[in-house]
Amino acid sequence: MRHLILTILLGFSSWALAQQVAFEPDTLSALNPWTDQEFAQPDDLFQFAVIGDLTGGYRSGVFPVAVDKANAVSPDFVISVGDLIEGYTKDTAQIQRWWNQFDKWVGKLAMPFFYVPGNHDLSNALMTRLWEERYGRTYYHFIYRNILFLVLNTEDGAPSRISAEQADYFESVLSQHSDVDWTLLFFHKPLWQEGEPGFSRIETALKDRSYTVFAGHTHRYLKQQRKGRDYYILGTTGGGSELKGAEFGQLDHFAWVTMRKEGPQVTNLTLEGILHDSLVTDETAPLVDCVLKSSTIKYDAIVETQASQEWVTNLRFRNYCGQPLRIKGRLFGHSQLEPDWARIDTIIEAYGFLEKALHLSTDQILWGSKLEPIELDWSVETLEGAFRQSFVESITIANANYCEKPPSDLVIDGRWEEWGRAVYQAPAKLEYYRSAWQGIEDCGLSVRVAANENNLFLALKVQDDNVFYTPYRHSWEQEGALLEIKLPNQLSIRLGFSPMDSLLVDVNDNWPREGELKATRSKNGFAAELSLPISHLEQLNAAPLDQFQLQWTVYDHDHLEDQYKGTKALWQNPFPGSGTFFLQKTKH
Repeated sequence: MRHLILTILLGFSSWALAQQVAFEPDTLSALNPWTDQEFAQPDDLFQFAVIGDLTGGYRSGVFPVAVDKANAVSPDFVISVGDLIEGYTKDTAQIQRWWNQFDKWVGKLAMPFFYVPGNHDLSNALMTRLWEERYGRTYYHFIYRNILFLVLNTEDGAPSRISAEQADYFESVLSQHSDVDWTLLFFHKPLWQEGEPGFSRIETALKDRSYTVFAGHTHRYLKQQRKGRDYYILGTTGGGSELKGAEFGQLDHFAWVTMRKEGPQVTNLTLEGILHDSLVTDETAPLVDCVLKSSTIKYDAIVETQASQEWVTNLRFRNYCGQPLRIKGRLFGHSQLEPDWARIDTIIEAYGFLEKALHLSTDQILWGSKLEPIELDWSVETLEGAFRQSFVESITIANANYCEKPPSDLVIDGRWEEWGRAVYQAPAKLEYYRSAWQGIEDCGLSVRVAANENNLFLALKVQDDNVFYTPYRHSWEQEGALLEIKLPNQLSIRLGFSPMDSLLVDVNDNWPREGELKATRSKNGFAAELSLPISHLEQLNAAPLDQFQLQWTVYDHDHLEDQYKGTKALWQNPFPGSGTFFLQKTKH
């Protein structure tokens, strides 16, 4: 009996000792860049999760789901690769709101969470100071079950930089812990791709030890082999992504790492399933990239100038890959338009180009712009079918618009009165947080376009029942607008602005020195007037100008949000020929 009690006591002591020494932080202070939940009970192996980027185009609702899924699979802890909040602002209150929201999310994890900074988190000196006030160190290390974890800061005093002091720190850490079973590195930007000197020093210090690297930033998954080790770049866990699919490295996921004595085993858990660690590798990345680049149809704009019975365009496919690609497609039936072909199934040779004419006709004389688009369901794939992308392309007949005569009393002062009653319309297309748009009162647009012999005049009036302005954001992060004029030679003039107390202009591409912009704000929106010399447009076009394309984009941010939950409202639905204006004053 005495022997049994001694055995139990020894076993309990060993367990307690393991609990005490399993986690060894570099420094324990009042502020630490990790949460204080208890670790799971030690075992022969352990598992942890690595989350990807949340921001750079934050998508609402994804990360909270990832938290729930992490709790369901119960890793020992969760660690990030940075970009946890949107950042790029000097609005202290907004930064604190973002961090409060993020901390609230990770507070629902049943295990510790380790913070890793990214460029969005440390985008200026103020944000770095607020990080240090909340979480302490921006780079650190710890040991868990004799595995050395290194957390680097790739924004150390400047973008894409590891300072000499940080490199000194990790060289010292590595020299002091040569007897660990494995070393794992976590940081945001994949600096090995840039040859950054501070990171090169750390790589040199790693020498012949066993290690694995995890990074983020690109929003595209990639597994690389470097110096005989695995280097992973993770996809997103709610950050900006086109989400083309796992085979293209564009997915929401977190990496699931099982740490064994022989090294880490990495799998990828999407929010719906489990994927292996070789989603995209150095070997497959070139093919993935060229298939994505080839996944675009271009077609000639069909711009009507009169009622007709026939229209024609040319569809253009280009293969950017060094191997053949197969193009397949079928045109959906249309109630009034009759195409001269219905299906396409062809192979485009390596680096090849295909142009296919499409004739559309009707048995009535119609304005084609009044018709619904005809849709092509098509796909591009490698011949063995390993990589495939499918789309539906809408082929639309555009309406021809004509510049009106400017008001006789026109003064470029940002006021609408000379233009008469504003006729508001709903945006033709919504992006960002489409569900945030609550109707034409929330964001409605009225646009006027006029010209005389010398100048092009543009007027915009925006109706907004809840306006928001701040000097700490760009024009697209508050109530603002972006003008784009595309010339026949495809050159664009772009101007982004917000009518704050003093006019904010933060996009200025090819805008002429003689051009004028005035904007005024009111309780229920804002207005803007612009004037451009036609001679400047013709100079940029390198030819006389008889037409151009116009697009207005309006940004609607109703209040202070957690992660810029605003709406991007497009005046015209973007397709070839949309927003075409002729300089004639009256319609022929």
